[in-house]
Amino acid sequence: MSKDYESSWFNAELVDELTGGLKVTDMGAAENPLSAVGIDPGGRRRGSQITTLFDGKTLDVDDLRIWQNVGTGTFNFNVNKMEMSVTAGQYCIRRGEYKTPYASGKPHLVEFTADNLDVDAGVKKMVGYYSSAPASPYDTVYDGFWLENDGGSISIKAQRNGVETMNIPFASWKNYNLISDYDWSNFTVGFFDFLWLGGTGLRLFIKTDAGFILAHEEPWAGNAQDTFISSPNHSVRYELRSTTGTGELNAICSQVATEGAIEQIGKSCTLPSTAAVPTNTVGTIYALKGIKARTDRKNIPVKISNASIVNTTGNDFGVVLVYRNPVLSAALSYSDYGNVQHGIGDGSQTVTSGDIIAATPADSTGAVEGLENNFLSFIGIDIDDNPDEYVLAYMPTSSNQSVRAIFGGKEF
Repeated sequence: MSKDYESSWFNAELVDELTGGLKVTDMGAAENPLSAVGIDPGGRRRGSQITTLFDGKTLDVDDLRIWQNVGTGTFNFNVNKMEMSVTAGQYCIRRGEYKTPYASGKPHLVEFTADNLDVDAGVKKMVGYYSSAPASPYDTVYDGFWLENDGGSISIKAQRNGVETMNIPFASWKNYNLISDYDWSNFTVGFFDFLWLGGTGLRLFIKTDAGFILAHEEPWAGNAQDTFISSPNHSVRYELRSTTGTGELNAICSQVATEGAIEQIGKSCTLPSTAAVPTNTVGTIYALKGIKARTDRKNIPVKISNASIVNTTGNDFGVVLVYRNPVLSAALSYSDYGNVQHGIGDGSQTVTSGDIIAATPADSTGAVEGLENNFLSFIGIDIDDNPDEYVLAYMPTSSNQSVRAIFGGKEF
């Protein structure tokens, strides 16, 4: 047995059965469907360290800060999975709340788990990494790629702004013979990986008793013009649609990661205040500055990396808070600022409630920590192109203060 056969990625006892006795040395590690999982799309050996960009596990209760559920069908969170079901004419979509940033030249990995990906007549089931036009029922102008069961058979599909670039039926997959009897109704673990700028192609791996098998590899570079998807920045998406039938799809766990780097290196952006905001009343929480995604630039992920205040009134104290989608007494006035929108407070906008993602005490200055490695710091936008609002706020502990606010972020 060759050294490659000893890999923990697969069950050595099934190798000869699956490959007909063909040895790794006869085909090369990158070509072997059982050891290809150890080679990334750029031809490098896959490393053990990856940077997680989205962690889609949900335990005990659904997390609507990172997931959005929309549709006319039924959603039921049960035993750490989202059970989606439809009857005739209904649909369900479960998608990540923010788009994950692709790094040029770094392989992007999209892993998913699901139940009930098998055939239900008159029902379409999709799971992958893609977006659609922001209009109900969200089934046009797809961009990205996915695994699809159309109610008759399963296939790999990709579109570039609504133009189909890949449609590979199950029987045409590169290693169909190794997984032809796979039971898609069972708990399924799979992952896609790809290079976008490099355009090397798209690969799908499926976990079997033998290990992760390269189910299909669809080449792109040298075979077609343009990129195979318009944007490499999307979110994980599970989708269930009925024309005439009844069906179910269980969305369980997922992740998106970039390989080959352990730090998220982006382009810094800073949103300072031009004027101090009066914060006169003790215990009142004042909205100082807001930030949102620009809908016309929604494919540019932005993450809040820091937030701070400067107190102009000396040695007074207070608390600095960063809110996600707070309830405000009055709306902030927003305008475009680079690739985002920013809002400016004037002392009349106060926070009545909201999801606090970071906070810190402050005196003459105050800098919030814990934003850099926080999934909730990615500025999200929902399926209807409504952006999340992040607000930097201040609660004074003495009267008649005045503070300036600074938001810092990274563009990817």
